[in-house]
Amino acid sequence: MIKSPLVWIDCEMTGLDIKKDHLIEIAVLITDGDLNIVAKGPELVIYQPKEIMDSMNGNIYNTLASELTVFADNRMVH
Repeated sequence: MIKSPLVWIDCEMTGLDIKKDHLIEIAVLITDGDLNIVAKGPELVIYQPKEIMDSMNGNIYNTLASELTVFADNRMVH
């Protein structure tokens, strides 16, 4: 059994290729060894220009669109 807290970091990117795709969201939370949430960290949306958002893989865009609101200028915010 794990006794130390665990830090979970979730990153959303415009695709799966770390050489060309960009970070657009990051979220953090901390759990105890039994995976109970101890603290919720920030959920940050990272602005990317329209050109980068337009190049996003369709599957990833559809997944993110179900979780985020996409404004007309293609910036994603919660």
